[in-house]
Amino acid sequence: MNLAPKYDVADTYGKWSVLMTPIRVHTGTKILCRCSCGLVKDVQFGSLKNRRTRSCNRCAKTEHGLRSTPEYIAWQNMIQRCTRKSHPKYPQYGGRGISVCDKWVKSFDSFLLDVGTKPSVDLQLDRINNDGNYEPSNVRWTTREININNRRNSKKA
Repeated sequence: MNLAPKYDVADTYGKWSVLMTPIRVHTGTKILCRCSCGLVKDVQFGSLKNRRTRSCNRCAKTEHGLRSTPEYIAWQNMIQRCTRKSHPKYPQYGGRGISVCDKWVKSFDSFLLDVGTKPSVDLQLDRINNDGNYEPSNVRWTTREININNRRNSKKA
């Protein structure tokens, strides 16, 4: 009895196109896919389903070429604080209901377009309303001092 999930050949998920029906292996369910760059690879079903993989590593690294920039690192940390329960700061962010707008979760390019590049290396990502979500109208680059004073536990005069 085949309990593999139903996927049709030629379905696409991000840059992956399904080439064959899924098969169960000892490490889970795998699906043979082709990335838009031409790479053919077995991809974990869970990674496709949960959108943890949207393309091969080669495409992911070259898509925008900004993986080591402060903006990308701030974006990645923002998402992890709000979504990953194992993150040390999750209780202060995702654990208390702070979320990241959908378009930013899906795309670093959208985040960068809305927020812009850091005007100075000394600035940090900050939510204007500390109880609000990460979204275009509530995020700015600001100094460490302003960011610290914007915390819930800071004493406001």
